Amino acid sequence: MDSTNVLNPQLNASLAGRITMINTPSAGAAFVQAGMYGTVKFADNASAYAGVTAEARSGQVLAGGNIGVRVQ
Repeated sequence: MDSTNVLNPQLNASLAGRITMINTPSAGAAFVQAGMYGTVKFADNASAYAGVTAEARSGQVLAGGNIGVRVQ
């Protein structure tokens, strides 16, 4: 599990003599992560791959993906 101090950091700042506190959005510490990946060989020395990932926690959802060709 993530620690609350790492997950939701705060930063003190000052600009023109005014002091302010900068807070990050509040996201929960517990999360669910899932991913799907696949590879297709299309030649003796080459293949294509793709992947999709997602992570959800209270207050935040992240998603990403990758595709590529591998030649050996």
